[in-house]
Amino acid sequence: MSNGLAVQLPLIEDSVDGFYLLIKDYPSLSVQNLKMLLLTNPGERVMDPAFGVGLRRYLFEPNSRYTFSVMRGDIETQVQKYLPFLDIEDVQVIKGTPAGDGLSARVQVFYKIIPLQFQGVLQIDVSNN
Repeated sequence: MSNGLAVQLPLIEDSVDGFYLLIKDYPSLSVQNLKMLLLTNPGERVMDPAFGVGLRRYLFEPNSRYTFSVMRGDIETQVQKYLPFLDIEDVQVIKGTPAGDGLSARVQVFYKIIPLQFQGVLQIDVSNN
């Protein structure tokens, strides 16, 4: 059985690590934590109703600089509170167009893991499905 920092989400069965595949390095763990923070809706986490950005909430907002500014502010505020070891360097939003299956957007978060001096990009495709 291997040692790991956390279980990888979504859960994947793995006979090497034990029952589930484990995350074994801090950059991967940081990316998973950031992704969970961005996709969790406020009020969805038990015992901490303020946790989460809820990116899907923004799909039905106007496609404007103001909306993107509010989204970026929410991301920065949540990261400062819950993931203070990360520095958000930039947030880019590419808004999709209404299609037969609904609305979509691509959010790219450029971040730095301060203690490791590691820079990366998290890309999340968000849709109302």
